[in-house]
Amino acid sequence: MLSVGTAFVGRDWKLSCVLWKLTVLCGQLDRIRRKYEYIWKSRVLVNSYIPRSTNSTGNRDSLVLYREVVSLRILYLDIETAPSNGWFWGLFKQNISIDNINEAGYTLCWSARWEGDKEILFSSVHGDGEKVMVDRIHALLSEADAVIHYNGTNFDIPILNSEFFRRKMDPPTPYQQIDLLRTVRSRFRLVSNKLDWVARELGIGNKVHHKGMTLWHGCMAGVDKDWKVMEKYNKQDVNLLVKLYKLLLPWIQNHPNRGLYSDVIDKMGNPVTVCPNCGSIHLVRNGMEHLATQSYQRYKCADCGTPLRGRTTVLPIEKRRAIITTSKL
Repeated sequence: MLSVGTAFVGRDWKLSCVLWKLTVLCGQLDRIRRKYEYIWKSRVLVNSYIPRSTNSTGNRDSLVLYREVVSLRILYLDIETAPSNGWFWGLFKQNISIDNINEAGYTLCWSARWEGDKEILFSSVHGDGEKVMVDRIHALLSEADAVIHYNGTNFDIPILNSEFFRRKMDPPTPYQQIDLLRTVRSRFRLVSNKLDWVARELGIGNKVHHKGMTLWHGCMAGVDKDWKVMEKYNKQDVNLLVKLYKLLLPWIQNHPNRGLYSDVIDKMGNPVTVCPNCGSIHLVRNGMEHLATQSYQRYKCADCGTPLRGRTTVLPIEKRRAIITTSKL
């Protein structure tokens, strides 16, 4: 009986070992399956992540990550408009009555480009007609998550909204605006804030030179030669926006958070922190930020250079209880 019992115990032990190995193997196979299933869905390989425990560049080969194809849809936009015309008696300090307006200004054309695409889209009243031009830009704005422009908050977007309103169209799907002029005005003190000057200061090009207001007169009259210049002029402004945005990126405040649009995970399927401005996973620790009653971990994006800060305090609960602040007088 002893030998038989020993035989059963040995058999159970071997069976347990086999089951345990099968369990481990199934777990490994499941992790491999989830990883490659995610790769199959995303098809986009992301650079290796800098470990959060490092204070320098770190070992970029320590962990390979994969990014799902969900990105922030950014549209670069610039429009050109025709001036209003009317009757008046003088050149300075004139108050023109609405009865003296002969024709209100309107949108002549627009140029747009999706981030990541090389093609610049263009539409005009001359080439497509007013209705098609307005319908196309309405569709693009409805597709965009964010729109980049230069003084578009006060000019381009309100003018386009007026075009939609006059045609009794519904508003486009809501989108966020990144006005590069506001960043230039608030963060720097340049001799001029005009796009042409800023671009030349940074060495990224300049606006297309033209013959002045007579170019607009020719376009309003339907002169093909002038329209070719206008199209080139309009598209070049979009090219300048693309280059300027990349240089201004670490200076832009309240940028749409790319972390909400780009789902980056590690090998185990856990979410990974990304730069809210450029979406990079290459973040490094950059000291601490101390406020009135809380302290936060600071980071810096190793790709775009944006200074960042964690959202949760690093102070332990005992330390937080011990900190007081002055009362308001």
